[in-house]
Formats: sequence, structure tokens, C-alpha cells
Amino acid sequence: MFLALFISGCTIVAQYIGLSAGALQTAAILDRGKIIVDTASTVGTGKSVTDTVVGNAIDRDCNTMSLVKGEGYCKKIITE
Repeated sequence: MFLALFISGCTIVAQYIGLSAGALQTAAILDRGKIIVDTASTVGTGKSVTDTVVGNAIDRDCNTMSLVKGEGYCKKIITE
């Protein structure tokens, strides 16, 4: 899951730095894979893989959809 956070947008980066056609094809496959994994994660948990990794790294509840709602990306986790 941690790797998935960093492979999003690989195709754009690969094109920008002028990688070979094979590298561009690999980057495109990784991008599609990240989209599939994010979609499954969002349907199952309401959060993308990136949301989960970032939230776990900083011990907060992070959710991209909260940004869309104007609520901010991460919230403190409240434990009772």
C-alpha cells in the first residue's frame, strides 16, 4: 500500500523526464493499477490508499472527500 502512494502519476513524470516507450507503458500500467486499488479501497472503506497511508503516518483521520466538502483533509482522532 505504501508503494501505491508514490506510483500515482507515474506516466506524467515518465513523459516529462523522457523515458523510453517501455518505461512509459509500465508507468501507465502502474497508474491504472493505482486507480483500481484506490477505487476498491474507497468503496470498501470510504478512503483512498493515500488517505489511509497519510492518516496512519500522522495519526489522524484523513479523507479526500472531506476536502470536497470543505472540511479539511485530516482530523484529529478522538478516543474516549
